[in-house]
Amino acid sequence: MKIEHLKNALTVEQAQSLKHIFSRHIVPAKAGPFAGLSVNDWLDYYVSPSVFGDTVWAVVPDMTICILEDGSHDT
Repeated sequence: MKIEHLKNALTVEQAQSLKHIFSRHIVPAKAGPFAGLSVNDWLDYYVSPSVFGDTVWAVVPDMTICILEDGSHDT
């Protein structure tokens, strides 16, 4: 259900950034809560659009990444 909400809230650039972040930070995780997560599980549990803005927050091992509307991101 959350994935459908995300699909409607994301820009194309944010979706591309999420793909990059997943492959760079989640796929290599070999231990801990991120090990073996599918992209759908990660999106469902660890990615959230902001309530009063155009950003998306993605939790990855050891940090949270804020993705702006244009796809750029900051930790």
